[in-house]
Amino acid sequence: MRDFPSPVVLIAAMCVGLFFSVLGFAAFPALMPVFFDEWGLDNTEAGWVNGLYFLGYLLAVPALVGITDRIDTRRVFIVSLLVSTGAAFGFAAFAQGFWTASAFRVLAGVGLAGTFLPGMRLLVERLEGRTQLRAVAYFAAAFGIGASVSYVLAGEIESRFGWPWAFAATGPGPLVQIVIALVFVRGAARPPAAGSRPGIPNFRAVLANRRVMGYVLAGTGHLWELLAVRAWTVTFLVFALARYGDSAPPWRATTLAMIIGFCGVVGIVAGGELGVRFQRKRVLVIIMGLSAALASVIGFAAALPFWALMALFIVYGLLINADSSLVYAGTMAHAPEHLRGAAMAVHGTVSFIGGFAGPLIAGVVLDATGGGATVASWGFAFASAGLAAAAGSVLVAVLDSGPDEA
Repeated sequence: MRDFPSPVVLIAAMCVGLFFSVLGFAAFPALMPVFFDEWGLDNTEAGWVNGLYFLGYLLAVPALVGITDRIDTRRVFIVSLLVSTGAAFGFAAFAQGFWTASAFRVLAGVGLAGTFLPGMRLLVERLEGRTQLRAVAYFAAAFGIGASVSYVLAGEIESRFGWPWAFAATGPGPLVQIVIALVFVRGAARPPAAGSRPGIPNFRAVLANRRVMGYVLAGTGHLWELLAVRAWTVTFLVFALARYGDSAPPWRATTLAMIIGFCGVVGIVAGGELGVRFQRKRVLVIIMGLSAALASVIGFAAALPFWALMALFIVYGLLINADSSLVYAGTMAHAPEHLRGAAMAVHGTVSFIGGFAGPLIAGVVLDATGGGATVASWGFAFASAGLAAAAGSVLVAVLDSGPDEA
């Protein structure tokens, strides 16, 4: 008999917990204009600070996710949430410029490495069939909601109390997730899966699995594009709003970023449902291709009227997020059960190379094309992210050559 709640209760509880645990996700990108002024950062340095968050993630994820094949996933999950709390409070108290900010962003990325994919596994290993795939979509959507709210939360708190409080206020969020995990994710520690061996997770078998690697590489292109855009959305909107002058709407750039992010959550759920109802690979290739095409024009859209820019950005927000659950579901569907932790570790490591590179390369492109002071500069920066998504769609189409699995 299962010693945990019904699937609906379990999924809902874990999604609520994830929402609170990622409320600090966008605090730095939301406040980059503040740090440009206060710390004298340039675009490349800001890109590094953004990217180093995901570097911390990809350096830690092989160990933190791979080890879940051998020990209770909840242990990794809870310790990582404590690290996330420490990183938030540490940034608030001690960050004074590029180097200290970078250090705490790396630490925050380590916390995320043991939170997101292990949290997803806590769901998957307690569910069956199509419910697993829907749980992945809802869990990813909860991340998107929390990340979207974090933009406006950081902006509002900073405007009233200063930027350190924007980070400190999110520190208790991961503690909420810990309480939820202790209450709702019950049962004895998970035994080693059949076929697993003590020692280093079997990454070689995962790397040799063409179908799994197709989704891993698609995830790399997806995260390159998604996280580059998330990192630079607020700064881009500040630039666009300044161009409109007196005709600009009376909204903060952080509020607009939240609206775009909420639309992206709809995209996550819609993409997951399309993947359940139709062939996953086909849906993924189409969505990534459309997203890449729109990335090539979205930066140039700052020259359009505000309503047209926001309409395009909302559609783009839907597309850029719609493949989020598809890449994770594809990796888990094609990985043997005893390699699932190792497969998720490989996915997290390789795909977040894109997460690290995307924000950084966008910043480099901005500095190389006028420092983000022109429409063309932003157009080229976002287009660079779209190229990665286009490459990911081609790679999954080539490597996943068999029929879909449940």
